[in-house]
Amino acid sequence: VFIAADLLWYPVKLTKQQILEQEEPQKQAPDVMVALGRPKGDRGSYRQWEEENIAPQVAFEILSPGNKKKDMETKFNFY
Repeated sequence: VFIAADLLWYPVKLTKQQILEQEEPQKQAPDVMVALGRPKGDRGSYRQWEEENIAPQVAFEILSPGNKKKDMETKFNFY
């Protein structure tokens, strides 16, 4: 089991041009995420295509007073 806190999760590999054309962000940093079937270890980010394309099965987002509704909707849609 791989468990991480506040680590960027990239679900797909994109070119710079694709990144610029995106309306919604293609990365998020859940407060905590859990990926079953992935080894423990340090990572600079969770690049799903390098993790046998296994997405985290659990993502926790802690709502704080500074969160905006739009930001939380974007995160919810991403997860």
